[in-house]
Amino acid sequence: MNLKNITNKDNITITNCEAEPIHIPGSIQSYGYLLALNKTDNIIQYCSENCSTLFNKPLNQILGKPFSGFINKEDADSLAAYSAKTEDAVMPFAFSVGNQSFYITAFSTKESMVMEFEPFSLEGLEIPDLFFQTKRFAYYTEKSDNLQMLCQDVADETRNITGYDRVMIYRFDKDYNGQVFAESKIENIEPFLGLYYPATDIPVQARELFLLKHISMLADVQASNVPLYALDENADNKSIDLSLSMLRSLSPMHIQYLSNMGVNATFTIALINHGKLWGLIACHHHAPKQIPYHVRLAAHLQGVFLSSQ
Repeated sequence: MNLKNITNKDNITITNCEAEPIHIPGSIQSYGYLLALNKTDNIIQYCSENCSTLFNKPLNQILGKPFSGFINKEDADSLAAYSAKTEDAVMPFAFSVGNQSFYITAFSTKESMVMEFEPFSLEGLEIPDLFFQTKRFAYYTEKSDNLQMLCQDVADETRNITGYDRVMIYRFDKDYNGQVFAESKIENIEPFLGLYYPATDIPVQARELFLLKHISMLADVQASNVPLYALDENADNKSIDLSLSMLRSLSPMHIQYLSNMGVNATFTIALINHGKLWGLIACHHHAPKQIPYHVRLAAHLQGVFLSSQ
């Protein structure tokens, strides 16, 4: 039985990065695990290399096997029901493997049901805080005299929710050149407020991905990516579209860009107006940082609120 590593091995440089297929990297970030099941029979088609640790089995005993062999029937039935309504699911599915607890989120591609496992964490906001967050946004909207004031309030609130060192609101012009329109930051770092960036800093394919998946997180710039594997000898990175993945590994050019800035973790929220990308809420941290699902949800709400204005 031959396993195939489907990591994208194309040589990406500054001269060809605008053509980089960032939606099919063939790898994920190391803080989670990924399984992709065939929709017709729930056979595991793809998995991340670290699934061998998750299930305490070698990959050749995971790939090609029915997912039901790794969980009990009750969990299998519940997960099947959850996966069937992925588009409407607001909360992740809670799941345990051995003595470890995980969030599972799922999305569908043409052929596969993709499941992403993240370690369960109660760190951060409690769910009732979302009510007070909504009330605060209504207050910001009423008291703000203009859009810049509202954006500043949202930047402050997003930093309060997430704990990142810097939160910026980018605003794009008609050619997608960006300006730091508002900023909230810790005291001892250089301000970026008012700076302009060329459209090439966020290339076309990255902007298109934000219209599909409205949030993105990079937990650790320095961490190695985890390759995805398949049994099919004809499989390659094009075989599994990770456009909707939270764990998707990011472009090596973007990683280098962040490293040059001294940034070690990011979280980004799309601001969308009439179906077009208006701007971004961009969060930077100077140490590795992973925020759990419910904190991401609360922060995403800020983007939804602001986009509505």
